[in-house]
Amino acid sequence: MLDDYKLAYVMTKNNCAAVPADWYSDKREYTGWDVIDVYRGGGSLKDTLTVFSLSGKLSEVMREIGWDAAKQTFRSYPDTTNLTPEENFTLFISLLSQYSGKDVRAMFTDAEWANAMKVGSL
Repeated sequence: MLDDYKLAYVMTKNNCAAVPADWYSDKREYTGWDVIDVYRGGGSLKDTLTVFSLSGKLSEVMREIGWDAAKQTFRSYPDTTNLTPEENFTLFISLLSQYSGKDVRAMFTDAEWANAMKVGSL
């Protein structure tokens, strides 16, 4: 999930485009944030609770708080080998909140948070 999240950052900052495989019907180029929207499957977040919807949710968060908080979070991330995946994700959100000055956890609905905990345990 974090790879997709980082992909959105790289594509946005470098004005890159991606063209899905030949089997994808519309042959459209996707740039920046659009790539995450494709991952979400085109449905509303509550209807597509998957790892891709979590990446989509994090892209929505980044649109609101900006990339600087994410960069600071990744740069200062501690060794978390002793944490469960759920604890690790909760720490990630806590650090995003700290560096952005906003309550990132409050940006998730109950269903979105439950999905994040489910994805974390996959």
